[in-house]
Amino acid sequence: MTVSAVVTSTTVDSGSELPDIPGFVLSVFSPLVNEAARRCLADPRVGEVAGPRTALLLGSVYGDSTTSDTASRNLVAGDVRNPLLFYQSVPTTVLGNIARDHGITGPTISLSATGDPRHELRETAELLFLTDEVDAALLITVELAANPRTARLSHTGDTDVATAVFLRKGESTC
Repeated sequence: MTVSAVVTSTTVDSGSELPDIPGFVLSVFSPLVNEAARRCLADPRVGEVAGPRTALLLGSVYGDSTTSDTASRNLVAGDVRNPLLFYQSVPTTVLGNIARDHGITGPTISLSATGDPRHELRETAELLFLTDEVDAALLITVELAANPRTARLSHTGDTDVATAVFLRKGESTC
């Protein structure tokens, strides 16, 4: 079994200064993810560890509910579909931006978590560490504040928040 070590972590909420990302509209989902990744990767302890053999993993229970709900309401109203509201592509697209901006070419994975996204991402990272292709992983979880639909689904959060954790591959214990 591989044991990973946490190098650094950060949390960003919607009260933080979030730079706009061209091509993303309406929702703070992508700016939260992008800023959490930027802060984590800027930590000097990440150093030379981040790079081509780094995996990017994003997990969320509810995903970009703002974009999803806006697209659904527009569709029901008969409005023309806006390609920027194609909410299924938001997670992988923001990860692609992060990979491009930071020179990361390792695996990119987006998970729709059924439980605790932090736990599910950590398990996935540990599996990747068992391969000979990944030396580090940036794990990002993100949830938006409850809206009328997600509140009915037992989502009780009242803050938009993203957390990033940078892991490095440890020594094999087997």
